Amino acid sequence: MPNNPLVDSFELISSDKDTHFTDAITKLGGFEEEDIAFPAEWGLIQSNKCEVLNVSIQSDQPLDLEVLFFATDAHADTDLDKDRAITSLFFAGTDAKRTGNPLTGQYRYNLDPATFAFNYHDEDNSSQFHITLINRDAADKIAGATGEIVLTIHAVPIM
Repeated sequence: MPNNPLVDSFELISSDKDTHFTDAITKLGGFEEEDIAFPAEWGLIQSNKCEVLNVSIQSDQPLDLEVLFFATDAHADTDLDKDRAITSLFFAGTDAKRTGNPLTGQYRYNLDPATFAFNYHDEDNSSQFHITLINRDAADKIAGATGEIVLTIHAVPIM
C-alpha cells in the first residue's frame, strides 16, 4: 500500500459536552450510553479499527467513573453474543486534577497510556466508538451545564 498520511495520523476524538453524557447519572452504578463518531478521514481509508493510545476525561465534578468500550451499539445487551465488550477503564475521582483557572471548577483525568493501549474494532461498521459511562462514585453526576463531561480518545487508525 502506498504511503497514506491518513493511516499514520494521530487523532483526538472528543465527545460533545452539549450532546454526550448530559443526563444525571445516579451514584454507585448509574450509566449513560453514547456512540461517538470516528473522524471523517477514517471513512476515506475505510477503517473501522484503531489503536487507542490514551483516554482522558474533563469534568465539572471529580467523580469515580468507569468507561466501557463495546464493539457494537448493543451496549450491555443481556445476550453476551451481542454485548461485545472490548475493555473497561476506571478513573478515580481522587486522581482528578483541577485544570487551568481554579474558578472554572473543571477537573481532568488522564490515565497512563503505557498501561492500557488497546485495539478497538467497530464490528457493526457504523464508524463509531460505542461507549458506556458508569458513575462509580457515592455522589450523583449532575445533569446539564453544571455536570458536563468530555471524553477524549487518543487513537490511530489501523488498516
